[in-house]
Amino acid sequence: MRQYSLLIIFILSLSSFGAASALVESDSSQQETPFRKKRWMVGLNGYLTSSSTNLSGTNGLTDNFSNNFFYNLNGSYFLKSRLSIGLFVGMSRTSSEELLIRETEGFVTGSGIRYYLSKNQEGSLYFQGSVFYSRFYDRSAIIDIVNPIDNILTGSGIGGNIGLGYSYVIKDMIILEIGFDNNFSWFSGEITNQITNSKSKQNFSQYELNFNFGLSILIGTGIKK
Repeated sequence: MRQYSLLIIFILSLSSFGAASALVESDSSQQETPFRKKRWMVGLNGYLTSSSTNLSGTNGLTDNFSNNFFYNLNGSYFLKSRLSIGLFVGMSRTSSEELLIRETEGFVTGSGIRYYLSKNQEGSLYFQGSVFYSRFYDRSAIIDIVNPIDNILTGSGIGGNIGLGYSYVIKDMIILEIGFDNNFSWFSGEITNQITNSKSKQNFSQYELNFNFGLSILIGTGIKK
């Protein structure tokens, strides 16, 4: 948890710096938030990784492969200055091949709300919350045999998150974001076990603490004060 404590300190420091910048303005009444009423904001973030590892030893040469990707597309509208509501959709896939094949796919969609605390033109600390619906597919298989045996889990569920972050605004249009959020999910699924040739139901909950970077664009001029 130490890295997340440092992240919180870093985000709060950025916010304090932005507030201090606003105070040195000759006329604070001229401050105009970039997060103005009737503006739109769209963003895209994600990652893609691929790796290959070769292991050699007394048991011979082993090749391990791993591929991962995730992306999230989101859009929001400012009902009033510094307060927005929006929708988002995301997809993810993780696969690895060692002695055990593992494939995981996920789809999530939901809506959220965000509030920016400062009117500073250069950015602001924000709080956010959302609710979402998710579907997933998880397959694992032992491949070091003639006929690989699959164990498949499919299901869906609902969840929510709360988060804290900082948005830095460039030219009243481009936004760079850093933050973290806490995700809480509740799922129900069906497990297909080919070893026993059986199916069973399973309910489970999940908690995640995520560290995020993002890039967004503000559209329109909005309503200026």
